[in-house]
Amino acid sequence: MVLLGLLVVMEKYQHYQTIKDKSKVLKMQCTLEKLLEEIRLSCQQTKYDFVWLTQQSQMRLMKYKELYLHRGKVVDSEIKLAYAKMTSIERQIADMGTAEITFIIDALDKEI
Repeated sequence: MVLLGLLVVMEKYQHYQTIKDKSKVLKMQCTLEKLLEEIRLSCQQTKYDFVWLTQQSQMRLMKYKELYLHRGKVVDSEIKLAYAKMTSIERQIADMGTAEITFIIDALDKEI
């Protein structure tokens, strides 16, 4: 039942449809939901604003993506540091690839 609800929620995000592998899409959707839950929980625990926490997550993902895309011209330790500063769920997203990072960043925009 949760899966069906998740797929319905994900319909508002159209970018994932360009990824052909259905298992990748499902993994991305589940990971996005985990990230949103992590942000909500952090919001409750810290009393920081949901929008601010979401933007911070986006910034960490964007920074890592930029460094990774230019990895030939960037010191490896910089990429590792950006990766280390991410939450475990953000690292899972980073490990999926740049298309998935882009999808998650865009999806987070729609949540704000």
